[in-house]
Amino acid sequence: MHWKALVLGLLLPLSREANAAQGAAQITGIYSDLRSDKETGDLDGTEFLIMFQGSGYFAFYQFWEGGSLPPVVVPVTVKGQEISFSVPAPSGECGFYKGTISVRGFDGACSIPHPAYKLTQVRVHLRRKRSYWDNSK
Repeated sequence: MHWKALVLGLLLPLSREANAAQGAAQITGIYSDLRSDKETGDLDGTEFLIMFQGSGYFAFYQFWEGGSLPPVVVPVTVKGQEISFSVPAPSGECGFYKGTISVRGFDGACSIPHPAYKLTQVRVHLRRKRSYWDNSK
C-alpha cells in the first residue's frame, strides 16, 4: 500500500509541471472587472471567485450596477481550461457564462436572457486579480 502513495507522490509533481509547461492555468482564483465609477461612486461590474471543494468547482458570484443583489454560489463545469456556469435570476444581467481560463483571466461570453427578445450573448473579459474588496496590499 505504501508504494502507491510513493508513486503518486512522485507523479503528481510531474503532472503539475507538465500542465504548467503546456500553459495550463490554475482554474481557482478571482476574476473581476469590478470598479468604482469616479463620478457617482457607484460600483459596476462582475466578480466571481472559483473555488474547489471535494465534489467539484463552485463560483461565488456577484454582479454590481450601482447596487447589488446578494451574492450566489453556483456549481461550475470544468473541462480542461473551459468553464461554464449558470446564474439564477435575478442575480445579474447574465444568466449563463462560458469561456476559457488563462493566466490573464476569464475570456468568454455571457448570455443575457430577455423575455421579449432572443437570447443575447456578450463578450466578457474578467482579469485574474485580487478582489475589489481586498484592501491589503
